[in-house]
Amino acid sequence: MKKTITNSQGLTAKQQKAVFMLTEGYKLIDVAKALEITRETVSHWIKKPEFIAEFDRILNEFAVSSMLNLSGASEDAARVIRELVNDENIKPETRLKAAIATFDVLKNAELVRIQAEIDQLHQIIKDKSNND
Repeated sequence: MKKTITNSQGLTAKQQKAVFMLTEGYKLIDVAKALEITRETVSHWIKKPEFIAEFDRILNEFAVSSMLNLSGASEDAARVIRELVNDENIKPETRLKAAIATFDVLKNAELVRIQAEIDQLHQIIKDKSNND
């Protein structure tokens, strides 16, 4: 009898690969083909609590990573503000407005992108659950 090895989340290697593929936006049928299993098997997996927990963990990891990137952009904007505020060749009002506008654009763009990605991933799981 073949022994199945699972990770600390209780998922097999194929289930773990399926989680990653789904978080990357692959369709259920494409995951099944890549893993050489049936679509029904993947459909069954995505309903398992440990599969859902791992999917959510990866999404949370993505969100944290994105927030760290946003934090880095914020630090860059703050550095630019400091440099511009100290540059006596440019009017202070102009320098500050430019830096703040840049910061706002970066922040809003990143937040919109993060939310859209999370919404898309949740919709994929919802659609796949409803197709069964």
